[in-house]
Order: sequence, then structure tokens, then C-alpha cells
Amino acid sequence: MNQTCHPIQTLPTPTIGRFFSLQQGRVGQYLSPRVLIVRHPFRSHPGDLHCFGFDQSKPAARFAQHLAYRGYSFEIKRGGWTRQPYEIHVSIPPKNAKSLTQMLAFWDRQR
Repeated sequence: MNQTCHPIQTLPTPTIGRFFSLQQGRVGQYLSPRVLIVRHPFRSHPGDLHCFGFDQSKPAARFAQHLAYRGYSFEIKRGGWTRQPYEIHVSIPPKNAKSLTQMLAFWDRQR
């Protein structure tokens, strides 16, 4: 699933837990100031895009290694969806979203 990043100026200020429109049939929900889930609620086979923001490249690289070890497909990008300069975008089916969210919560606590 290829997503287009929009300039950060077009995104609303993060309100944790609230959904907001990203246009083109997409909605976003911030789980934290650096974690955004982009959903396509009107698609017959929805897949969520999880965007994880990092302030430095080293923690982003470590998290990417962790994702690769677990077999996830991902992209590392410069900031666009989140307010952090480095992002990792992971597209996964909804059935796997809970395990990824739990992994992120663990990862965030270790920081």
C-alpha cells in the first residue's frame, strides 16, 4: 500500500484518540504525539497504515531492525505525517494491528 505524505502544515494539531479527515477517503487517529494510524474505512479490504515518528535516526533504525526481525514490511521516510523528522510507515492488516500497537507501547516505555 503506497501512501502519499502530506506536508505537516496540512495536518491538524494532534488530539490523542480523536479521528480526523485526511481527505481521499482516509481518516487519521493519533495514539500519541508520535504515533498516527491512517485508516481507509470505506474500502472493502481495509488496511491500516501505522506511522511512527522519531526525533533521531538511531532509534528509528533500531525500531526498523525490530520490525524486520518480526517480519513486517515498512518504509523509513523523512517526516511528513508526524511532527518528528524521521518516520517509519508500516502497512498491516487490521488483524495484526493489536500486536503492533502492543509492541509500540513496549518500545515507547523503553525510551
